[in-house]
Amino acid sequence: MILYNDDVNFYSDERVSMATQLFSTDELINRALKAALYSRTRMPYVDRATVMSILEVFSSESDADAAITLTIIHILRQNSRNEINDAAANSLVKTLLEIKNKGGGQKGELARKFLGYYRWLFEYLFYSRKRVDLPPRAIEELTFSDFVEKYAIGRR
Repeated sequence: MILYNDDVNFYSDERVSMATQLFSTDELINRALKAALYSRTRMPYVDRATVMSILEVFSSESDADAAITLTIIHILRQNSRNEINDAAANSLVKTLLEIKNKGGGQKGELARKFLGYYRWLFEYLFYSRKRVDLPPRAIEELTFSDFVEKYAIGRR
């Protein structure tokens, strides 16, 4: 029961602020980079059709919770079929679960952004003539800025 509209707005603003702090654009891009690197550097390699299917499943549902849950189920299914390797699946599922549980009213938008960044970075790695092969520890420590400096523009 809502007693005071100001209380609801304060609560909502507080939750939005928390979600924004947890999932800044930089943080979402860094997480998407890790998932994309795992997708292209660990066997079995994830193919473009699999990435597109993840986005299609997410877009098929208008309710944010349901969209995220169905996307996680789809990723797990694709992992069991060896369409997505364990490291990439773990990275994607971990981030999506965290967004679902801590994203507040922004969870749908945050998940959409994360998956969009994942697609763009995956496609860069997929189509790039440059081969990036990193051990898991290096992937976990790598930020997007470091990646651009060391691998995208640094090795021309």
